[in-house]
Amino acid sequence: MSFNRIRNLAFATATFCAVVTPALAQPSGPRQQLAPPSVRPSPGQVTLEELLRHAEKHAPELTLARAGLSKGRAELEAEAPLFPTDPVLGGAIGRRSNRAGSAVDWGASLEQEFEVAGERSLRRRAARASVDQGSAELEAARWRIHQRLHGAFHAALVARERVRAADRLVQFSQKLVEVAGKRLGAGETSALPVRLAEADLAEARQARVAAASAFRAERLELADASGWPSESPPDPAGGLGSPQAPPSTAELLRIAHSRDPELRAREAAVRRFRATLASARRAGFPNPRLGVAFEQESDPGGARATIWRATLSAPLPVWRGSRPEAVRAQADLDVAVAELGARKRTLGARIRRAAEAVESTARRARIYGTEVIPTLEKNLTLVEKAFELGEIDITQVLVARERFLRSQQSALNAYEEYHRALGALESAVGTELESASQHAAEGGMR
Repeated sequence: MSFNRIRNLAFATATFCAVVTPALAQPSGPRQQLAPPSVRPSPGQVTLEELLRHAEKHAPELTLARAGLSKGRAELEAEAPLFPTDPVLGGAIGRRSNRAGSAVDWGASLEQEFEVAGERSLRRRAARASVDQGSAELEAARWRIHQRLHGAFHAALVARERVRAADRLVQFSQKLVEVAGKRLGAGETSALPVRLAEADLAEARQARVAAASAFRAERLELADASGWPSESPPDPAGGLGSPQAPPSTAELLRIAHSRDPELRAREAAVRRFRATLASARRAGFPNPRLGVAFEQESDPGGARATIWRATLSAPLPVWRGSRPEAVRAQADLDVAVAELGARKRTLGARIRRAAEAVESTARRARIYGTEVIPTLEKNLTLVEKAFELGEIDITQVLVARERFLRSQQSALNAYEEYHRALGALESAVGTELESASQHAAEGGMR
C-alpha cells in the first residue's frame, strides 16, 4: 500500500472519530432533546392535541363505543313502565238452546299481571349497570385511541426525520457524482469513481422513495385512528422530544389499579353480569294475574242473569321458569370474572417489563445525545470537502458515509423504540407517563 493511500485512510478514520465518537460518548447526565420541538407548527401541520380533539368527534372506534352506551340507556328506558306487561282484555259470546228456545250469552274480562318479587327493580339495576359498563367501555375506547394516536404521532415524527436524512444523502450523492465527474474530466482519476458515485446516487434515491413511502404510511395511520380524511392525511407538528425516566414500579402499580380504563371496563362488566344474573333468577318467580270478569246469561224462556267475577291466576314454573336466562347470565359472569382476573394477574408483569424497556431505551437515546442526528449535515460536508480536495478517494467516502448513516439511523431507532416502550407502559398503567409522574410527586408531598 502506498504512502498516500495510507495517509488518506488515516484521514478518513480520523474524520469519523472526530465527529462521531464524541457524540457516542456523551454523558448521560442532563437530559436533552434529540431535536427540539418547534414552538409553532408549520402551516398545514397538525399538533397532537388537535388530532385528539378531532378523534373525539370522528374516530370510528369512539362512534361504536357511543352506540354501545346508547344501547344501555335504551335498556334503562325500556324498564320505565310500572307493569311488566299490558293488560289483557278478553271476551266471549255464545248461544244457549233448549226445548224452550234459544238465547245469547256473552261476557268480558280484564286481567293485569303484577310483579310481587321486586323483578322490576332488579331489571332496572341491571340496566343501570349496563349503562355504567357502556360508559367504562367508552372511556377505554378513548384511551385506546389516545394511545394509538400517541404512537402513530411519534412514529410519524421519526419517519419524517428519516425522510430529511434521505434528502440530505441524495444531495450528498449528487455532489459526489459532480466532483467525480470533474476529476475525471481533469484526468485526475479513472471512470470507476464516477460509476461508483452514480450507483451510490441511485441507491440514495430509492432509499428516499422508501422513506417517503414509510412517512406517508404513518400519516395514513394517523388519519385512520383519528377519523381524518385520508385524501389529505395530517402532517404532525413538532420535534422528537426528550426521553424521560418513568416513576417507580410501586407507584405505577398503584396508579394502574386506580386509573386503568381497561381494568375499570372489566370491573363494570362483572357488576353488570352479576346484576343480570340476579334479575334472571328472580324472573322465574310466578307473577299473579288479577282480573275482573263480567258475564250475562240468558235462560230461554226465563230471566236474564248478570254475573261479576274477580279472577286470580299464576303460572307454574315447572318446565322452564327462568333457567335458560339464568344459565346464560351465569356463563357471561364467569367469562367477565375470568377476564378481570387475568387482567389483574398480568398487570404487574406487564408494567415491570414495559418500565424496564422504557429505562433501557431512554438510556440508549441519551447515549446518542444531541449530536448524532443534528451533526449529519456537518459530517457529510467534511467528507465532501475532503473528497473534493482529493484527500480521500471514493471508497473511503462511501465507507465514511455508511458509518455516518448507520449512527444516525441507530439514534432514530433508539428514539422509536423508546416511544414504543413508553406506549406499552402507558397502556398498562392507564394514564400518560407525565400524568403518572405528577401523581407520584403529589403522593410524595402528602
